[in-house]
Amino acid sequence: MDIMELDPAGKYYCATCRSAMDEEFCPECHKKGTPLDAQDPVYIGDLPGRLRNALQIAFSATEIPFNAYSTLGTGFTLSAGDIFESYKIYVPYTRSKEAKEAFLRVFEINEEP
Repeated sequence: MDIMELDPAGKYYCATCRSAMDEEFCPECHKKGTPLDAQDPVYIGDLPGRLRNALQIAFSATEIPFNAYSTLGTGFTLSAGDIFESYKIYVPYTRSKEAKEAFLRVFEINEEP
């Protein structure tokens, strides 16, 4: 299995935006970043609840670890159902390129006609 890992050397991490950057200050929130660690969680996008299982399968196939944080909260999801939920997806920096590609493929495969 070919794992595409990114090198964090010389990069910075914004813990507020959960993003990797080339400059010391975040272009989004303008806070000072810290040296990027290979395992820092990087935000790769929002995922509709209906695609969560598809993403889990795609990431499992290549053993990409990830965290999915709900945007509406557990209480709302339990009462209204997963169809209204969306998730913010985070992966370790070193696997972020590969994860972003798999993330986008999930959308392509599950596109509604």
